[in-house]
Amino acid sequence: MCKNFLLISIKPEYAQKILDGEKTVELRKTRTRLKPGDIVLVYVSSPQQVIAGFFEVENIEIFENLPKQKNNFWDKI
Repeated sequence: MCKNFLLISIKPEYAQKILDGEKTVELRKTRTRLKPGDIVLVYVSSPQQVIAGFFEVENIEIFENLPKQKNNFWDKI
């Protein structure tokens, strides 16, 4: 099975929390082709501007009508 890779740009303070395992949920407005097992590369934005690490996707939740589902959404995370 071929894994997909995605490079995401994250602000330094949030990138560090992701890499430390403190931040385990990442919200994105645009849908990706990622699936569990795929790899996300963490690009730390300015002033560092480096690829600092990566993580493996565990789960994907897609919300079609977020305003209607927002209470349920926050309960899930």
